[in-house]
Amino acid sequence: MRRSGFTLLEVLLAVFVLATAMGTLLALMSDNLRALSRATLDAEAMGRAEERLREIAGQARQGELPQLGVEQGVFEEPYDAMHWELEVEVHPLALTDPTAERLATSSLFTLAGGTGNEPKPSVRRVVMRVFHELQEPEDAQPLVLFLVEPALEENGDEAEAPDPEAGQ
Repeated sequence: MRRSGFTLLEVLLAVFVLATAMGTLLALMSDNLRALSRATLDAEAMGRAEERLREIAGQARQGELPQLGVEQGVFEEPYDAMHWELEVEVHPLALTDPTAERLATSSLFTLAGGTGNEPKPSVRRVVMRVFHELQEPEDAQPLVLFLVEPALEENGDEAEAPDPEAGQ
């Protein structure tokens, strides 16, 4: 006479398979939550980087150009695992006078002084990189802003930009 039901061995095997599957799912969920948290921090840090580039562009429109060189820093909590690097350099792009006038309406360039009438402007390239503390700055995706500044005259003096209020 045979009883219907499961043996102890079958029950233990089923519990083992179920525990292994649940452990694997838990590990996957944990990895996904960690990746989601990292993506959220990265998105917030990139938003802060974009804000900083907008501030620099606004200052350039007022005639305040950023200093040449490299600056580094860390964001405030809770983003203190994210670092930033700001690099400002002269860009060797030669622009013609008609090009400088068109740049006044371009979203890629910001004219210092904002008039668009400066003679033979030179270009500064501003590169903002945001990276995790375990990354190298070179591995980070850069955000790039180009600033157009009035060129210096042959004697080293800055070309005089027209006064925007003089025509009113």
